[in-house]
Amino acid sequence: MVTTEGQLLYRRVLLHIHTNEQPFARSGSPVPIASDQQVWVRAHMKSDGYASDARNGCNGFEAADLDPGFAAGVVDEEPLPTGCAF
Repeated sequence: MVTTEGQLLYRRVLLHIHTNEQPFARSGSPVPIASDQQVWVRAHMKSDGYASDARNGCNGFEAADLDPGFAAGVVDEEPLPTGCAF
């Protein structure tokens, strides 16, 4: 989850694949943001990088295209995955 300015707010690291759980859902800790703060949510795959298919919103999320280069620097910010079980 990143702000509209590209600041990393939250990262959920998945340590193994979910091939047999499609679609799959995971929850995380509450993220302390204002109820009217607009944020981006997107996926990052180790082999492919950031997806252009993202979600944007402040009161629910809608699908939106996002340039894969947006906030690319967060790829090196903690927390980072330490490995993958597969």
